[in-house]
Amino acid sequence: MQRQRLSGNHKQSNKSWFDYEGMSEELASLCDETEMVLLLYRNGAIRFINERAAQKKFKVKASHLIGSCIWELLEPEAAEQRKAFIEQVVQSRVPLRFLDERRGRWLDNMVYPLFDTDEKVKHVLVLARDVTRFKKVEKKFQDINQKLKDLVREHTAGLEKKTEEMKKAEETVSTLKKDLEDLNATVRVLLQKEKEDIDQITEHAASNVKLLLLPHLQSLLKTDLNPQQKEMVKLICDELSAITSPFIYNVQSNHSNLSPKEIQIADLVRAGMTTKEIAKLCKVTEKTGNTHREHIREKLGLHNRKFSLRTHLLSLS
Repeated sequence: MQRQRLSGNHKQSNKSWFDYEGMSEELASLCDETEMVLLLYRNGAIRFINERAAQKKFKVKASHLIGSCIWELLEPEAAEQRKAFIEQVVQSRVPLRFLDERRGRWLDNMVYPLFDTDEKVKHVLVLARDVTRFKKVEKKFQDINQKLKDLVREHTAGLEKKTEEMKKAEETVSTLKKDLEDLNATVRVLLQKEKEDIDQITEHAASNVKLLLLPHLQSLLKTDLNPQQKEMVKLICDELSAITSPFIYNVQSNHSNLSPKEIQIADLVRAGMTTKEIAKLCKVTEKTGNTHREHIREKLGLHNRKFSLRTHLLSLS
């Protein structure tokens, strides 16, 4: 396509006080394939463009673009935007940097005003660099950073949930502990009440035995009974006295491993009967009676033979 070339000024460069083309070529020699050096007249005519940029962007040699209007080479929207940036630099006489994106390609642009001898802006130097790769890396980094933030947020939410669950569990444990303490207190009260009831019943039973039964048995002993009958009545009195004493209750409460027979023999030992007398009364051999005594000592923890079994049993009364 035949491009319209703007008149005159680009051919006057030899008479210029400054070698703009030389400067532009020197800048172009320092550029890599991602960079563009573009020297424009104020009206948009191209005075210089580096070869790599000309062939990469416009697919022609740089010499074919000299004198062409840059606005006619760009898409209308892009041309209007860049034209506005150039005019801003011309009017403000201050360099401008802007980032531009077209069809997925990102350009980092620096626009510098170049002054003539009368200190008016005659040319504009545009240095553009393709930063698409960097923008993709930046986008990738932002995506990764966002994922990390999401993970941290999820992890934090999980920790907060666990903390809340632990707090509720602690509150539940605290409630259960208080309920257990209340229950233990109630059980202690009930046990104390039960003990008081048992003590009261025992006291009433002992009182009744002493007031109602023992006097009659004592009177019976004074009658004409044969020796065997008197022994039996005396034994009944002793057993009733034992029943009304705290001995049987204490032995059963503190030494539940004693058998009924062992409790009977322990009570007779406490009463002061010998092994022979116990054997005769319980209708067992003396050897069996001694065996029962040994079992009682073992279950009561009296391993030292120096301690008297009867003395220990009397302490339980």
